[in-house]
Amino acid sequence: KINVILGAVGLFDKLRQQNRTNIENYVEIYIKSDLSKIIKIGKKNIYKKYGENIVGKDILAEMPKSPDIILNNKFDESINILSIRLLKKIKKIVKN
Repeated sequence: KINVILGAVGLFDKLRQQNRTNIENYVEIYIKSDLSKIIKIGKKNIYKKYGENIVGKDILAEMPKSPDIILNNKFDESINILSIRLLKKIKKIVKN
């Protein structure tokens, strides 16, 4: 009974506000990561493949103004640990 809406870098604030208004128990999660580290460790091949004119790198992205949760991913913890931490935060926010 979980609906997931994934908005990569390009999701607009107007749409996020519409989601918040129209979706029950909507939780906005902003995952922050250091772009230079993502490129350096090769986490996303798009930066090597295209090199330029990428949203978030060369093109300014519209980042969330007031997310419910901010998760800082420094790539120094396992995805399992990050997931557990995220689920705990979601449970504190979502109504049963």
